[in-house]
Amino acid sequence: YRDHYLGLDAGLTELEWNAELYPVPASDILTIRSERPLTGAGVYDQTGRQVAFEVLNNSSWAVVEVSDLPQGVYTIRLFAEDFSKTKKFIKQ
Repeated sequence: YRDHYLGLDAGLTELEWNAELYPVPASDILTIRSERPLTGAGVYDQTGRQVAFEVLNNSSWAVVEVSDLPQGVYTIRLFAEDFSKTKKFIKQ
């Protein structure tokens, strides 16, 4: 898997698995529900700059604080063991 934000080989496989984000658009918190236990979640702005990162303890449910982020479209990268999944969300 090639990390398009960093331009590096991240050694992770983009795997099809179900993960839900809500509410979208988000204003204060973004809730994540995943069918795989998550180890981390990185939030990136439209330029690819990482603006937040949460370490998750192999949980299939997590909350990410987004209240300090400006309004806009963001990408969240979810990490689970050796896998990752990328999704977009709107910050209101």
